[in-house]
Amino acid sequence: MLSADELPDWRAHLKRSWEDFDYAAHGGESGRIAQARILRVLDTIASRHSAGTVIVASHGNLIALALHAIMPDVDYEFWESIPMPAVFTLIRDGTRWRRTGE
Repeated sequence: MLSADELPDWRAHLKRSWEDFDYAAHGGESGRIAQARILRVLDTIASRHSAGTVIVASHGNLIALALHAIMPDVDYEFWESIPMPAVFTLIRDGTRWRRTGE
């Protein structure tokens, strides 16, 4: 969650959260906390469904944060360029995630 408050300038706050992963708008979570949360979710899903394919859906910023954990070159500009809808394929190799098929 970017903020518990309505933010007319939400893009400025989102951009700041990409520039400072510890920044959180009032009542929101930082990029670092959101990233850790989504990685825990992905790891939990992978451990419960290790033999199959799983489809996970989310909003673009959380998807971009997950991808940033895997590919550090993912940034705010990447988030801005994500088409809607977008599909990214992630594979878990042991304890590491990687993105496939661009």
